[in-house]
Amino acid sequence: MQFPSVKMVIWVTGFLAFPEEYIRFLLSA
Repeated sequence: MQFPSVKMVIWVTGFLAFPEEYIRFLLSA
């Protein structure tokens, strides 16, 4: 595994793509 953390990359990409959705999810969690 040469990739540091695929999950983190996916999470960051999703956060940059849909920041408002992620904020709502974190606040409701």
